[in-house]
Amino acid sequence: MPRRCLARPSGELTKTSASGPNRSENLWHPVWASAVTSSTADSPIASLVLVSEMTGSYAMAVPLMLCCSSTYLLTTSFTMNEEQVPAMSDSPAHRGDFLVDFYLPDSPAFESWAQARRACLRRRLLEGLGRLADHHLQGGGF
Repeated sequence: MPRRCLARPSGELTKTSASGPNRSENLWHPVWASAVTSSTADSPIASLVLVSEMTGSYAMAVPLMLCCSSTYLLTTSFTMNEEQVPAMSDSPAHRGDFLVDFYLPDSPAFESWAQARRACLRRRLLEGLGRLADHHLQGGGF
């Protein structure tokens, strides 16, 4: 009978065979996968939560934190995407109108939805800027 692997909530992997459980190993593979993900995707916290949810245990939380934070800090000067901008405010996708360069051919329903959404977002932006200006005028910020 081939061996099967069963995950335990305690953070251990039990290998069983026809004769029953014969040894136990720690779940280090998800820790290393989390470290790689945190460094390549610049998301150490998401990687930590993902592996904790996958294993169903927080028993590996300390090794996860150490691996994810160290690989994230060591690889901050490297990037997989050379065109990635430093901040969201520098991104051309986050400037200008909503989905202005995105089109679906032969889809007037999408175009009308996108135009309505752009108008709604513009209105909300102007309302927010108006409230901000009023707040600063009342507080003597100008």
